Amino acid sequence: MTIIEGVMKIKSQLKLNQYISFELPGGELIVQNSQGVSRITDSRLKAFLLEWDSKSNSLIEYNDIHVYMGEETSAAVDFLKSLLVITDFTPPNLGIDTISFYTNNDNIGSLLKNVLDEDYSPFLKCNYIYDEKLNINHFDTNSNELIVVFMNPYNRKFAKEIRDLISQKKDTFLIFSYTYNSSFYIDSLYNGFFKSPCHICHISYIESQLRITNGENITYQQMVDSLYADNNYYQIETPLNFNGNLNVATQLTNRIGDLFLADINTVIHPEAFNESSVYNLITKKVHKDNPIHWEMCDCYE
Repeated sequence: MTIIEGVMKIKSQLKLNQYISFELPGGELIVQNSQGVSRITDSRLKAFLLEWDSKSNSLIEYNDIHVYMGEETSAAVDFLKSLLVITDFTPPNLGIDTISFYTNNDNIGSLLKNVLDEDYSPFLKCNYIYDEKLNINHFDTNSNELIVVFMNPYNRKFAKEIRDLISQKKDTFLIFSYTYNSSFYIDSLYNGFFKSPCHICHISYIESQLRITNGENITYQQMVDSLYADNNYYQIETPLNFNGNLNVATQLTNRIGDLFLADINTVIHPEAFNESSVYNLITKKVHKDNPIHWEMCDCYE
């Protein structure tokens, strides 16, 4: 296939959005989706919608509609677009064609796997890797791939190993997320060739802030430092209830969608890729920031 043929194929693809159909006794078809409720009377259009009802949230070709509508296919496509039953398919940003999710936490992993299977797999290759003893040998990176990592428990040394691996990949991107000190963090999008702040930049600033105290009591970070001194593979774990798991999964999937799924955000400003967030697991408040490079990190060299 030539480049031109590939572009034409993408342009001919349509995204069939989720909808629910119900046929009334009189023959009218009721279609419900996020746009509202519509009545369909055309027998050919009814046949198409009934046939494809169970296949919503998938990609279809212009010809799939032409089978039912013939010469009126163009008008039918415009009508279905007006109802948001179908939309033009827009490939994910940055040329991503694969999402791989790595985690050492089964609760969050199960939730994210459902999202990958239901929402992303129709138009992206999706990989799911869960292992309670997740290590760098589990990672297999490729071009045009988004690596999403969630760690709970968290370990700084292992996190650096992941950063080092991704830093050598020109067309591989990393969203790194983790729990720390009763909060859920999502680092800014990392790519070694973009020279964006890496995870070590993020966690170093977090640690420095947590070491600050006005009293004589030992801080959370000072306790962690002492544990790391004894064992640099010490696992820092945050217990989460079911509500906490749902909130973490929602924050993470929203971040993926905001950055890479163009049908969610038609305009993405460059600074959005350099945005990080912290979700307080106690107060349920979200704070966003634009991180900078940590002065002692080597990722900008």
